[in-house]
Formats: sequence, C-alpha cells, structure tokens
Amino acid sequence: MAANSSRQNETGAWHGRRLTNAFFTEGMHNDADNTTSRAMPKAEIREILKAFGNFIFLSLFLLISPALVYLDSVVLGYGIREHSFTEYAQEIFLFVAAIAFFLLACRNKDFRGFAILVGGFFGAMLIREFDALFDRVWHGFWVYPAVAWSLGMVLLAARYRQSLLPAMASATRSHAFVFVMIGLATVLAYSRVFGTGSLWRAVIAEPDIARAVKDTVQEGLELMGYLLIVYGSIRFVGARLRSAQAPRIFAIDRKIALAGAVNCDVEAASDAAILRQRKTN
Repeated sequence: MAANSSRQNETGAWHGRRLTNAFFTEGMHNDADNTTSRAMPKAEIREILKAFGNFIFLSLFLLISPALVYLDSVVLGYGIREHSFTEYAQEIFLFVAAIAFFLLACRNKDFRGFAILVGGFFGAMLIREFDALFDRVWHGFWVYPAVAWSLGMVLLAARYRQSLLPAMASATRSHAFVFVMIGLATVLAYSRVFGTGSLWRAVIAEPDIARAVKDTVQEGLELMGYLLIVYGSIRFVGARLRSAQAPRIFAIDRKIALAGAVNCDVEAASDAAILRQRKTN
C-alpha cells in the first residue's frame, strides 16, 4: 500500500510539473505572438509608405514627358522635331537603360547573357532613334548598323547561354521589370497606334494641324514609354547588383528544374527561392 501511495504521489507530482511547464510554455508562445502582432503593423505601415513614396516619385517622374512637350511646342514654338528637347530626352533615357543592363552584364555573371540581350536590344532602338543622322548616308541606312549591332549582341549573349533562361525566369518574377515591359509596349505599340496620322486626320480636318497633333501625341507617348523603361531598368539592375544571394537563388532554381518539382521538399525550395527573389526586387 505504501509503495502504491508513493507511486501515486510521484505520478501526481510529474503531472503537476507537466501542467506547470505547459502553462509557462503557452504563456511564452502567447507573449511571442503578441510581440509579432505588435510588430506586424509597423512593418506593414513601412511597406505601405514605401509603396506610396514610389507612387509619388513615379507620378512626378512621368511629368517630364508633358513638360518637355510643352517646352518644345509652346515655350519655344518649334514643335516636336528631330532636334528638340523631347527627342534628346528619348535618346538619353534609352542610352541610360542600355548602359544599366551592360553594367549588370559586367557585374553579375548569373544575368550576363540576359543583360547583354536586353542592353543590345535597347542599343538597336537607340540606333533607330538616330535615323535622321544615318539618313545623311542614304534614306533608311540605319537598318544596316542596327542589324550588325543586333547580330553581334546575340552572338555575344550566346557565349553565356547557360544563364539565359534562369535570368529570364527571374525577370518575369520581378516587379521592376514589369515597368520595362509596359514601357516597351507603350513605345512599340501604343504610341504608334495612337499616333497614327489617319486617326488624327479623321478627327481634325486641317491637315497641318492634324499632323502637328499626331507628332505631339506620338512623341509624348514615346517619351513616357522611355521614362518607364529607364525607371524599371534602374530598379531591376540596382536590385541585382545589391543582391548577394543571386548565386544561391539560381542554384536552387536549377535543382528545381532538374527535379521537376515532384515532391513537397522541392516545392518548398521553390517557394523559398521565389521569396528570396522577391526580396531583391
């Protein structure tokens, strides 16, 4: 009987200690949860303020386009010509975007092939912007240096083709690169369609006025597209140059591609890689 009583006392003491430990452990977890819940609003507020600051900056940055169009058309009264502040700004911003990607190609080998292609494409667009200069040789001569430049860039990027697809996949997950694509769509498609001469001749009966409006709208939209391109390029390239985890991200991406994402571990690794990549944007 004494032995049974002793065992019962020991069992009761063990349960008591277990309940006590559980109580304190639960309290610690609750304190940690409360601390996390208190910290989360501050982090979210910082993210919201950062996004709002980016919105304000981008809004003011895009005002460069109407400001320069107004300067050329109203203040100077020359209109949008080959030698105008609007045209000069287009060439400068396109040049900056191309240089940014060539700098990325020099500094980050994981993005080298992709950066050469993008920078080379912007370089070909820049040659097209100087068509008036090349027309002094003969009309349409700009095509030949543009084609030669493009072939050279493709051959150079082919030397680093191992990093080409992973870098492209990384760009598709980048918020900054979205601005580059929207800018390209604005320059190559929207400005061309919205600046069609037949559209404005149908709206404005006077041919000279219709042509002036057409040129103003088209060049203004092109400049807005180049502003978006340079904005996204600087953000994209700057994030990649600051990122110290780019080699690890691409190593994980390659393992995921080989494994085919067939089990939970691989899916978890993929999610981790995407989260790391988003932090660099």
